[in-house]
Amino acid sequence: MTTDNVLVVDLETTGLDGLQAGDSILSVGIARVDVANRTVSPVFYSPIYQELTDKDRDCWLFRTKHMDPAEITGAPWGDFIVAGIVASIIDGITVTTYNTAFDLDLFLDPWLDAEYADDRPFYFRAPCLMKACDQVEEIPRTVHADYTSWPSLKASYYQLCGGKAGIKMHNALTDAVVAGEIMLALMERGLYDPDREEEYA
Repeated sequence: MTTDNVLVVDLETTGLDGLQAGDSILSVGIARVDVANRTVSPVFYSPIYQELTDKDRDCWLFRTKHMDPAEITGAPWGDFIVAGIVASIIDGITVTTYNTAFDLDLFLDPWLDAEYADDRPFYFRAPCLMKACDQVEEIPRTVHADYTSWPSLKASYYQLCGGKAGIKMHNALTDAVVAGEIMLALMERGLYDPDREEEYA
């Protein structure tokens, strides 16, 4: 199979433990990578309406002002509608994220299972972009609480793509577009193939 288009998904969440551990998805962004023409374009963005608990309001995204709680409490659509839109966009398409173990395994798949269990979309899964970036030694690593170290989205973007002054990270659509640009940069170096079946690390 030769993939012509890849959708890059990014989710902003209230925590790192996953939907089934009680965390929530605050927003979703999707970008399309046109592999043949080497372009990245925005496809979809939406905050997801919900009533925020005190714990939710204390999440990192709100504390650091990357998101405003009013964007969530004033969002026009809730889980069911946004999940349906996402399902219709990704159905039958190749999908990846910068961190598939986080975005897909802990959040997107359980979310779609919960909201659309009887009409769950099927999508092809491309390798994780973060694991592909781990091949590039010059990208600085971030050490996490579990003592693993991985290249961050921002570090990969600046190392591989030069970055853009003033770009606001931790917005779901911006991060999806940035991850798409990282994918193209990796492909230019011969370090990424969306049709590869196994992960890079």
